Amino acid sequence: MIAPLQVISAYSLLQSPLSISEYITRGEELHYQALGLADVNVLYGALAFYRECVRKQIKPLIGLTIDFSVYDSLLNNHKLIIYAKNYAGYQSLMQISTYLQCESHVKVTDIESILFTNGENLIVIFEANNGPHMAGIKTNDFEQAAQIVHHYRSHLPQDHLYIGLNAQSRAYYHLEAINNLSKKLQVPLIATPEISYLYPDDMLAEIILKAINRNETVDDFETVLSQKGVQYLESPDEVKRKYTQLHQEEALEQLEKVVQMMDLEMPKQETLLPEFPLPDDVNSAGEYLKNLAFSGLSSQIKQPTTEYTQRLTYELQVIHEMGYDDYFLIVWDVLAYARKQHIMLGAGRGSAAGSLVAFSLGITGVDPIKNDLLFERFLNPERQNMPDIDLDFPDNRRQDILNYVYHKYGQDHVAQIATFGTFAARKAIRDVGSALGKSQETLSQWANTIPKTGNNSLESVFKASDRLRTLIHQETQGELWFKLAKRIEGLPRHVSTHAAGVIISKSPLRDHLPLQQGNHGIWNSQFTMNDVESLGLLKMDFLSLINLTILQKATQSASRLAGKSLNPKAFDQNDDQVYALFRRAETFGVFQFESEGIRQVLRRVQPTSMDDIAAVNALYRPGPMQQIDHFVKRKHGQEPITYPHPDLEPILAPTYGIMVYQEQVMQVTQKIAGFTLGQADLLRRAMSKKKLAIMSEMKGQFIEGAKSKGYTEDTAVTIYNYIEAFANYGFNKSHAYAYSYLAYQLAWLKVHYPTAFYYGNLEVVNTFDKKGSQLLAEAKQKDVLINIPDINQSYVNLQVVNEQTLQLGLQNIKGLPKQVAKEIVQGRQMNGKYKDLFQFVNRLPKTVIKEEHLIRLAKSGAFDGMAFNRRTIIEEAIPKLLAHVQLFGQNNTQQTQLSFDAELENDELFMPQISPCREYSDRELMTGEIETLGQAFSVNIYERYTIFFRKGLLTPIERLKSGDKAWIIGEIVDFKRIRTKKGDPMAFATLEDETGAISLTLFPQTYIDEASRVHMQAQLCCYGRVEMRNGQLQMIVQKTQLLNKELYSHLLQKISHSPFRTALKIKVTDRETASKSKSELVHIIKKNPGKVRLHFTLEQEKEKYWLADKFNVQLNAEMLSELANLYGQANIKLE
Repeated sequence: MIAPLQVISAYSLLQSPLSISEYITRGEELHYQALGLADVNVLYGALAFYRECVRKQIKPLIGLTIDFSVYDSLLNNHKLIIYAKNYAGYQSLMQISTYLQCESHVKVTDIESILFTNGENLIVIFEANNGPHMAGIKTNDFEQAAQIVHHYRSHLPQDHLYIGLNAQSRAYYHLEAINNLSKKLQVPLIATPEISYLYPDDMLAEIILKAINRNETVDDFETVLSQKGVQYLESPDEVKRKYTQLHQEEALEQLEKVVQMMDLEMPKQETLLPEFPLPDDVNSAGEYLKNLAFSGLSSQIKQPTTEYTQRLTYELQVIHEMGYDDYFLIVWDVLAYARKQHIMLGAGRGSAAGSLVAFSLGITGVDPIKNDLLFERFLNPERQNMPDIDLDFPDNRRQDILNYVYHKYGQDHVAQIATFGTFAARKAIRDVGSALGKSQETLSQWANTIPKTGNNSLESVFKASDRLRTLIHQETQGELWFKLAKRIEGLPRHVSTHAAGVIISKSPLRDHLPLQQGNHGIWNSQFTMNDVESLGLLKMDFLSLINLTILQKATQSASRLAGKSLNPKAFDQNDDQVYALFRRAETFGVFQFESEGIRQVLRRVQPTSMDDIAAVNALYRPGPMQQIDHFVKRKHGQEPITYPHPDLEPILAPTYGIMVYQEQVMQVTQKIAGFTLGQADLLRRAMSKKKLAIMSEMKGQFIEGAKSKGYTEDTAVTIYNYIEAFANYGFNKSHAYAYSYLAYQLAWLKVHYPTAFYYGNLEVVNTFDKKGSQLLAEAKQKDVLINIPDINQSYVNLQVVNEQTLQLGLQNIKGLPKQVAKEIVQGRQMNGKYKDLFQFVNRLPKTVIKEEHLIRLAKSGAFDGMAFNRRTIIEEAIPKLLAHVQLFGQNNTQQTQLSFDAELENDELFMPQISPCREYSDRELMTGEIETLGQAFSVNIYERYTIFFRKGLLTPIERLKSGDKAWIIGEIVDFKRIRTKKGDPMAFATLEDETGAISLTLFPQTYIDEASRVHMQAQLCCYGRVEMRNGQLQMIVQKTQLLNKELYSHLLQKISHSPFRTALKIKVTDRETASKSKSELVHIIKKNPGKVRLHFTLEQEKEKYWLADKFNVQLNAEMLSELANLYGQANIKLE
């Protein structure tokens, strides 16, 4: 029995196109009884290779190619192939690979020390072409070669050292010298054909991968195309034939001997949980956990009932019997540390929220008894699986948690987990094209035929895209390019760190898996998540959740505004104002409830409780969505609530007779068939994963159990079929409640501290990006005042000024570098506010006072506190001040304030004269703010239309999305008229409002109808359908109207008759002022009777009141104008 030993796979990154699964399949086809794998310096694929070989009844041989040239170019001829003779040898391979991947300075002597110490468990082979002996052979220095071979032979047991011999063409030039060396040193030759791909034609894919690795193009491509590869997997007979031709039958015999000698058997999986370090006065982890749990329960529940204590005792017993006491203590300890560091924690995630122990320890924040959650959904005593408690942390604090675990358990016991980035379709096309020397334009054309979203294979895109097929046909070597891209598609391209996974072990990790360098001094495993779990190691997920960052920032801000410490866990969960927000679907910025789709569901469901919110969260997913209509109709009495059997009413009543949750599947199974909850969970899992054999067996048990409880067989079958239908998409109730708690907490802040809520959200997004702009626009609608940036008021980031005001930071200016913002703020903090522009440019370093930076600051309004308007600053001041600095010089960044004052006196003698300019138009000012801030804040030429946006009659451009049909308003800022191929006129235009701009398309008939209104600078109201084209939104216009008095009055009439109540709010200074204008007000009311209520605020007395309904008015432009003349335009507001 022979086997290939010098084999590398695609896990020798960008060195080989050989897939492990394809390799084993091909080996099976060629009737190999054993296969080897020896990737270069890493063991990434070792476990997957081992398991697949065992599955196919092929003997797995695991090795490692040590290539010292990776670490030292002077060691180009120093390759060793090391194979594990047994499991102890495999552990040595892990030790070697870990050393190679973790040490910054690799030494040959260190590797040799490991080899020689563990030599009896290893097979060491000098690589045929570049082994340590070949430097002497290639330079005809036989003694040098003999010396290195003798060095190894003297330290390794007999029959554990070999010299590789490659019989492939052009690989045996030095055969005679190698034979002599073997005989003289009595170190046998062994057959080691070099294999890095499966078929001769795959050589080109290997060349392409190596070119990608070097970021080079393939040289002399035509010559490469004419060659055939030799490093492919040949049949055992072909291998024997080649070595026989060279009269090297003994090398084949040695190979058979070595293959027979190797017997690697991985140990059976066992749980390798670490031990939690206990206090000195505690005898066991179980005792400590019990004490903590009961103490915690008393803290969570003031007077726990017997139901709580019995449930807690039961869970602790199960946890102890399954051996997970230490696991729970480790998780508890991590979260206890987080609390001490004031790191915001959520209510948990996943099925762990069903555990009362977890709730008592503060691991989760959801009471499982109150919310009818099941422990067995989390930890099933009838299924020996590791518990899986995933932990969410704010994304800016996750590293703090990692550092804590790292220092507590030690470097040798903590690691993060590797993950592999693969060649996706677009990346494969681009990388192969680059290696072939294709232009960037051509690369983009090809790549753009592949959708950016979805898991699209090249084959599926080829079938679906006429454009791609045309490009392939037109391009020189297009078919080859596409073929090569398909060949490398899906192969690993690079290794990185898993976003969440962390390993903690009792014994040193290098005893169980190979490691490599990671981030922040914490090692990474070389194995992926699935391989790590299969070894029985404790894998924990520390996840970054940006919404916890939002919650933390918003809560801290709200606490400052409230003058007391607020705790989200203490927020009233029966606050109808919060549920009203969900009913209005004003949940933009609220975790899990932001999308338009789920907001539509909220409007229909009209939630009144946490149960409703969790149900919406669970239902708004593929599969369960089909039940939303029934859920809504049943909740509102529009459809009768029915049950498959009356006995199921207590289980299904909270969801109106609809099975929404996985836990309900388990409870129904327990109720009808008498299953334990553990057995019910096994059935649920079998159903969800379509394990037909288990389902068939358990169906029989279900029916017999139901019959034994007095149900008929027909009833049992009906209910079984019912739960089987729902089990496929039932959602984890524990997770739905845990995440709905977090959503509720954010919604509570939005209701009671809106400024803090928007601050928390805006701190984690770019305010000028789509979501940031939408949040700011909504904040303005909710009467949160947004102050534009100001060089004397703003800090780098957004700040909360007071309960109703946010101050934009300098970093909120689009395109302004963060370092520039920092310099401006630091300059103000060190030397006081900037008195004028002249002082500003002279106090700051040249890196700050570049023209583009100053113009951005001016357009955003950051210089509005200076003596000049924006046009004067941009067109007069900036050019002259920069010229002054250029001519007279400027203080450097090291200049002190004392020397600055002295020099400033001389500078002022030559201060440039700034001639005031007439300010830009409101439109130009608005455009400047949109350009730098994402939308306009200080200028809004459409302010009088705000009420129509609030009532939904108009839509801000920033809020549009593909598929919308909407009315929008704005000014035409770009216009182009063309003719179609038929000669018909049509037009393209750009419409801009205070929130942004959108492209308009007017097809011939529409343009003919609307042409008189559609032109440059036209103020328009447009209706149409929004589409996505080339990654940009556009509106297909159907109607237009001019923004004029008639349109305004028409819109006023619409909101007057709207089913949504409209109010006209008026502010006056004090009661006396209100009294003086009373008669005029009554006169206006009598002229305009209607349905809109009037609301007054007396600012001095701080009183607010509504006028009686008999004083309601009809909205129209004339009436609003009269009220504005009476009270002032700024004091009149429609809501």
